[in-house]
Amino acid sequence: MKPSTKLIVVALLESNEPTGSEPTYVLTRRRQQDHLGGYWEFPGGKVEHDETPPTALIRELEEELGVHAEALEPTVFSFHEYTERRVLILFYRARLSSDSPRPQPLAASELRLFTLKEVLELEMPPANDVFLDYLSATTRS
Repeated sequence: MKPSTKLIVVALLESNEPTGSEPTYVLTRRRQQDHLGGYWEFPGGKVEHDETPPTALIRELEEELGVHAEALEPTVFSFHEYTERRVLILFYRARLSSDSPRPQPLAASELRLFTLKEVLELEMPPANDVFLDYLSATTRS
């Protein structure tokens, strides 16, 4: 029997701390004991049955990072089937609001800020490949 599909929302979250002239983005590293432990990931999580995807993303960013996000812009989606789970991921672009606290790794082993070029070089879960391809294509245009 196949597992049910989980609806996930994640964001390429622009920080308020640019490095030089380039914007930086908040990513976290999964805890070793978690599914796909050690991989870098975009912050976000599961959509609950009574939530819209944007509402879930705002909640997840607050829970995982302690931040306030704004300007949620949907981009692409990805369906991926792991051995033990299936996920449908909705990818967004977002930024921290001007009054947001600094992001903290509340649900991860590490948090770092990366430029887009650096994001594209990280080891990330296979379900993110569609979003990484999208980001790569948008940086070339």
